[in-house]
Amino acid sequence: MCISGFTSLQRGLWESANAGRIGKVPWMLIGSGNKLKNLHSLYCGGDELDKSLVKIFVDGTLDDVRENFQDLVTYCAKDTAATQEVFAAIWPKFLDRYPHPVSFAGMLEMGLAYLPVDRSWENYIRDADDTYEDLEKEMKCSLMKLADDTCNYLYGKRYAEDPWLWELDWSVQDVRTKKPKPPKKTRKTQLKAGSDKGMDEDSPTMEASTGITSDILEDEMIDDNNIEVVEGLKSSSDILATIPPAAEVMWKRRAEVTRLS
Repeated sequence: MCISGFTSLQRGLWESANAGRIGKVPWMLIGSGNKLKNLHSLYCGGDELDKSLVKIFVDGTLDDVRENFQDLVTYCAKDTAATQEVFAAIWPKFLDRYPHPVSFAGMLEMGLAYLPVDRSWENYIRDADDTYEDLEKEMKCSLMKLADDTCNYLYGKRYAEDPWLWELDWSVQDVRTKKPKPPKKTRKTQLKAGSDKGMDEDSPTMEASTGITSDILEDEMIDDNNIEVVEGLKSSSDILATIPPAAEVMWKRRAEVTRLS
């Protein structure tokens, strides 16, 4: 039951004062947090309750509980006695402040209240989310329309006639765009270009040493297939016209094989 509780703002200030970050003010001396040791210190006074053993219940193991069984049982008994002392101190104050029995019944009911739900709860959540998204979209559209309408005041300096908009900064700045930079040549590309250049420079030497040029090799391949290459041909029909019939090519090759054998 709440007799001398704090609001959310007061609780934050009270905790900061207990931590020594700020100074205490008079109203902090007539209220406390909802922890048992704080309530016992406010309403009953005396020595502060020792709550160090509670860590064993939270982080300890069963072996820790067995080893400290007597101390833990004593701790629970002292907590029960302290709770009874706090209740005996605040019960008369509660009846004096809230004398009607409905207040006490309401506190007991709300203290153990459960909200039963069924499958329709999921529908409610989904409908609430959809409504929120629709309202958010509508708000964005309204803001966009207001922004567009306001920008139209720039034409003809109509903003100067508006008592709310004339003193705003209506200067327009040019939008600067950066031109895309050409891609940098990687080391691999540079090495490839250098190797091609070296091959071009070495090609006359290679031709001079071997005595065979690409033109000669090309002529030999053309003579082998008995295909006459005519310079200046551009269309595929002209190229096809220069290819001899397959029967003629096969007859010449058969005759060549017979002569060699």
